[in-house]
Amino acid sequence: MPEFPLPPDYQPFRELTLCSNILVNVPVPIQVGGRPAFLVGQSQSDRPPLPLVWLAAPSSPNSKEWAFVVASNQPLRPLIVVETDHSTATVQIQVGGTLALRARQFSPDAAVVDALDLRPLGLVAYGSETEFHLGGMMMERNKFENLYAAFAIG
Repeated sequence: MPEFPLPPDYQPFRELTLCSNILVNVPVPIQVGGRPAFLVGQSQSDRPPLPLVWLAAPSSPNSKEWAFVVASNQPLRPLIVVETDHSTATVQIQVGGTLALRARQFSPDAAVVDALDLRPLGLVAYGSETEFHLGGMMMERNKFENLYAAFAIG
């Protein structure tokens, strides 16, 4: 599958823990139709560490094209709220009042996503710190290394 160009300011973490599954040198956790469903990257600023998150959704109802609705922690649509906490290096994104993603940086080259619910955006992908559900599959404590995308749909 061809690789979709990633945002120019996206710098992936060397290691990302996605709901107990470890991704090492995997820039795209989930892709849908060849495009990232979300990205969690390193900040290049001088501020305290804080993950930068990109989150995608279908461009319009019934569309198979996905586009970012959050880019570098900035919401691009109404009903999306991004909260950042520099003291805990945490980013939380809510979609219509539902916690869609929580990411925390815990070292210069590692972060964890311990809460995920992309169902409000049209993708059956959700998880907690102990397990990850994608479609009808449940995964926990797996390790993926040196891939473009850990999970690809369509």
